[in-house]
Amino acid sequence: MSKLGCLCGHVIRDQSDSLPYKAAFIRDRDDQFLFDQITKDAAKFTEAASVEGMAPHIAAQLPDGASITATELFVDRISSAFAGLASDMYECESCGRIWLQKKGTNTFVSFKPDEGDYHAVLAV
Repeated sequence: MSKLGCLCGHVIRDQSDSLPYKAAFIRDRDDQFLFDQITKDAAKFTEAASVEGMAPHIAAQLPDGASITATELFVDRISSAFAGLASDMYECESCGRIWLQKKGTNTFVSFKPDEGDYHAVLAV
């Protein structure tokens, strides 16, 4: 997402890193899956490193002719697991409305704190 129009008329821009009004979140029902995936990958890497070295394990993960360090491959695996489960969240700098990305889509739902009732926005 590069721009999101808020209901108040403000345009929320996502065109750089470390934005103070953006967050990534993992739903509670997905966090255990993420940690399980990281644990499995860590176990594979530590076992491969202690038994046969990392070269065969790394080679099996890459297309022919490609090269990558063990650290880069491990970080890539963790990043991919996180990216597959994470959604974006934005806060409008003008009105404070929270915009939550629906899982697996590029659509958003909003929550405005002054509405006064529960909308289960983190379960969207």
